[in-house]
Amino acid sequence: MRTVSFSPDGQRLLIWLMGGVTRVWDVRAGYAMPVTMRTGSPLIQARYHPEGQRVLTLDAGGVLQNWDERSGRRTNPALRLGGSVVCADFSGDGQQVATASSNHLVRVWDTRTGECLTPPARHPAPVSWLCLSPDGGRFVTGSRDQTARVWHARSDAAPVSLLLANGVGCAAFSPDGQRVVTASRDGIARVWDSRTGQLSLPPLRHDSSVLFAEFTGDGQRVVTACAGGTARFWHARTGRPLTPLLRHGDGPLMLRVNAPATLAASAATDTTLRVWELPTGQSLFTTGVQFLFTTGRQFWVVADAQFTAEGSRLVTACDDGRVRFWDVRTGLLVNQTTLFGGNLRSLQIAPDDHHVLTTSPDAARVWEAPLYAAPAPAWLPRLAEGVAGRRLDAQRQFEPVPVL
Repeated sequence: MRTVSFSPDGQRLLIWLMGGVTRVWDVRAGYAMPVTMRTGSPLIQARYHPEGQRVLTLDAGGVLQNWDERSGRRTNPALRLGGSVVCADFSGDGQQVATASSNHLVRVWDTRTGECLTPPARHPAPVSWLCLSPDGGRFVTGSRDQTARVWHARSDAAPVSLLLANGVGCAAFSPDGQRVVTASRDGIARVWDSRTGQLSLPPLRHDSSVLFAEFTGDGQRVVTACAGGTARFWHARTGRPLTPLLRHGDGPLMLRVNAPATLAASAATDTTLRVWELPTGQSLFTTGVQFLFTTGRQFWVVADAQFTAEGSRLVTACDDGRVRFWDVRTGLLVNQTTLFGGNLRSLQIAPDDHHVLTTSPDAARVWEAPLYAAPAPAWLPRLAEGVAGRRLDAQRQFEPVPVL
């Protein structure tokens, strides 16, 4: 450490470290403010490089940049891929990125050199989404003409068309890249052979439009979520339902699963957040992302969520600009970051659980994950209730503490 300095109001502490790295700490919260990596055009995609301590960003102007997560400085000159990028996806090893441009072209690039690795793949209509296979050998695209195609990333072979009745909302590869699952507005999720374009399973039928579908990390299950606020897990080889219907509530649903596929988290536009135990489908807790102020209750929608690798925490990014940390067994809010901007869109937790990468339309930010305190002694909650004169009831609402 070279030097420290307080802000004039005493709420922030500037720490200047060796190597030119600076940190700004929130004195009351006890953790560092985020490191901001601001792009010149609206941010399309950001992710941690698997090697750690590096962040890759791609903006709408087609500029690919590598950043140091500690300082927020670029580690290499910006690579200008060109084009007006509308969506993108990085490969699992961070060595490639696929981009779709407003001129309907899809390309795969080397993230180290900026070299284009594939012949341009042209759609007859605008591309609405794309996904790279885990090994970067294939990519699947969806278009506004209600078609989906699987392309070879290393050759100019003709794409494999997936025949769909009513368009595709999203698609994802299995971990081995041999299958693709698609979510469709006709209420059906389908699993395909990525090499032949033939269906691998009978249709997975739902009672409303399927908004989300993906394979679990072991490739043995498919998880789907619907516009009607329901979700379900299916056997990836037989199509048999593995869980009861998980009924979250009304409205579109966001769903995330932990690495061993033992827990799932769902969030809806009604601002509620739930954690489910798998495969029983038992709801462990339901909570509203809401907090009590003197002006009344305020509600925020969860934009993204991810479980920590060690398994005890769920991290959420909300549209009020805060990152929140939840205990997955109790549903209690463990910590939250200081308000910083707004409209968070996605998050990714670093492999060591020590940092969280978030994206918003104008920038990517890296937050230091708040340290988790040791369990409080049994007498401390009673003392806090006595001092405050209030406590949480079974519905997690405040009530007066009875006077004995």
